[in-house]
Amino acid sequence: MNRVTGALLVLVAAGVPSVVAQAAPSVPTASLAIVNPSDASQAITDGDENTQFVVRPPDGASCPGDTRHDGWQLAGFILPEEEDPATQIYTALGPVERYIDDVTRRLALYRVERSPVGLANLPLNDVAGKPARIPAIPTLSFQQVATLGLAGGRYQLGIACVFDGTQLGDYWTAIVTITRPTDLKSTELSWTVEVAAPAPESSDSSSTTLLVVAVVVGAAAIGFVILRLRKGK
Repeated sequence: MNRVTGALLVLVAAGVPSVVAQAAPSVPTASLAIVNPSDASQAITDGDENTQFVVRPPDGASCPGDTRHDGWQLAGFILPEEEDPATQIYTALGPVERYIDDVTRRLALYRVERSPVGLANLPLNDVAGKPARIPAIPTLSFQQVATLGLAGGRYQLGIACVFDGTQLGDYWTAIVTITRPTDLKSTELSWTVEVAAPAPESSDSSSTTLLVVAVVVGAAAIGFVILRLRKGK
């Protein structure tokens, strides 16, 4: 191995990977960010039944396949914290509904317009067997959830890749505490985020820009070393 080749290997092995890792920090898996619909960089930490929000999975989140070719769909759900999402049956109205003390339910996520985000088709791929990207989730609120009588407690808000309504792929959740008045007829509700992924940066291009800069700097450094080595011959 000559001196030029050896120097290149040292640079590639020691310098470039560390720069790339810093340029693209990962979001915790199986975790949703809860953010402002108008500004995804602004996390929402609490609200009432009228507060509008969006849930956002980690960058690069995907399902094993699309709906048209592979039969996968995206499910939205609200489950008690202790429930296992993998044991549910998912429908257009959310997980199969069961009652605990007559008031706690398994529900879908609900749009501001009060329609459920139960099962949704995934974007079409050109061929079968390719991962399907997660589409943008519509703006949500707890207005309909409050009307349906969801009891106070800690809940998982989640989206999941689902096949045939029963087979669960990857899923992402956030934990919220819901507080209700003692009057079960009331449609008031307040909520606080307990565990969620951090809100994304204001621009998704930031990590890409850092990566490009890292590559350019790395290439310049390699060129400089090659030039010095050649001059030293």
